[in-house]
Amino acid sequence: MSCRVALLRMQADGLIRLPPPRNVKPVAFKVHPEIEHAVSEPTRTPRIDLARIDLEPIVKKPDSLLWNAYLERYH
Repeated sequence: MSCRVALLRMQADGLIRLPPPRNVKPVAFKVHPEIEHAVSEPTRTPRIDLARIDLEPIVKKPDSLLWNAYLERYH
């Protein structure tokens, strides 16, 4: 998103010329009812030790849908 904003600013300043958008309106997030229950706010927020966070790549479609649902709801 940061790159998009920077490119649009450069275009507004006359530094570059971008091609027209492919999609007229932005792609809307598709709600998947089967994962909606998983993205509800926790009743109790656990304490998180940021020094011990493990990152794992998302390789399965259900995990990707869950990630997108979290981003849509809480970002």
